[in-house]
Amino acid sequence: MTRRIWQALGWLTAIALASFVPAFAFWLLLGGGVTPKALAVTAYLALYTTVVFVLPIVVVAGFPLILLCRRFGWTGPIAAIAVSSLVGGTGFFVFAPFFGDTPTRHTLSADMIESVVRAGVCGAIGGLAFWATLRFWPKVSLRA
Repeated sequence: MTRRIWQALGWLTAIALASFVPAFAFWLLLGGGVTPKALAVTAYLALYTTVVFVLPIVVVAGFPLILLCRRFGWTGPIAAIAVSSLVGGTGFFVFAPFFGDTPTRHTLSADMIESVVRAGVCGAIGGLAFWATLRFWPKVSLRA
């Protein structure tokens, strides 16, 4: 029983880090500094972004894809990065209408492509954080 709880805790930690790390990286690269006050503001914005925007996308779109990839045996870092970049890119289309980032015409623009690529890169960072968390999560023996 302890082993299952430990595994569930590992998965929950991986999902939380897969949501928080890309949001923190996004805000840090957007203009956050390395002073303690700037890092505190960046962490606050990242936590808010994680809870409001990223975590719903990870739970609704990412978690079923994680289970599907696990079923097919695609558990390496390349699969995690590829699938999570798709989840991040599609996350842009979910929340873009709320911010007015979608164009009125159905044509691609440079700004839209840049936003999708940026969201895909953030998703790839989250996928790498997810894979690394599960990869290096301490294992519990069967005798425990």
